[in-house]
Amino acid sequence: MSLKYITRANKELFKPIIQELSDQTSKKFDKDSKTFNQLNQWKDEELLSTVATRYTSSNKDTTYITKHELINLMDWKLNIGTFRPSLPKLIRSNTEETVKEVTKAGFKIMLDYFKKLPSDFWSHATNEDLADYKKLIRQAMKELCNLKGVGPATSSLIMNCLYKIQPAFAPPFFSDESFMYFVLDPSKPGEKIKYSVKEYVEELLPVYFRLLKDYNEGTFTELERGGWAIKYYSMYRGDKLINIKSPFDKEDWEAFHDNEEVEPPKKKKRST
Repeated sequence: MSLKYITRANKELFKPIIQELSDQTSKKFDKDSKTFNQLNQWKDEELLSTVATRYTSSNKDTTYITKHELINLMDWKLNIGTFRPSLPKLIRSNTEETVKEVTKAGFKIMLDYFKKLPSDFWSHATNEDLADYKKLIRQAMKELCNLKGVGPATSSLIMNCLYKIQPAFAPPFFSDESFMYFVLDPSKPGEKIKYSVKEYVEELLPVYFRLLKDYNEGTFTELERGGWAIKYYSMYRGDKLINIKSPFDKEDWEAFHDNEEVEPPKKKKRST
């Protein structure tokens, strides 16, 4: 398990991949006003600042996102991962008031809990502490999934909007490639992602918990992007990412790619 490669990929590989994907499409987002790279910058900077400002304005009670912001998040998600044509219509069928009230409730569940956690939580968290964190995330996901078109993956993306308010505790996006990198066994290429709450909470989050125990100054977001970038690059470096220069030299990359995949958590036998 190599934090060195994951954190380096986040810093040196993630943004070049996003820029390359943006350059390869003429599609515009946010009412035809943004390229994909600009949409990504909006998500990482403007949206997070707006969500944080709303939190401050509420006397640090809760915050929310708007329907327009949710639509943009879904467009970003579908462009970076698997495209599901039914989701945009479902997302647009939510009312403005519903999006605001549901995200307020979901964010409040997390923010009330995060306020109680010490800054060095990940270094000293007990199994009971981690179980409490997972329980809290389940509760917030359940609330956010009341929105039409929002499942576990999209709800994780919404939850990650708290990154600027609580960078140490805002949960990671449930991206395809990060789950493939951190959890799926590379010796079983046919294994599929189910996009379930259980996968996210019981299989993916524990991998991050172990990494953060040794990288207490890090965040879920940094690790998710690093894992995503490594997996995405390994899948497409000979194809649509052929113009991307790897930050790792060839020998370094091959040694890492072959020998240092993150060990997936042991799975319990499923009851039938």
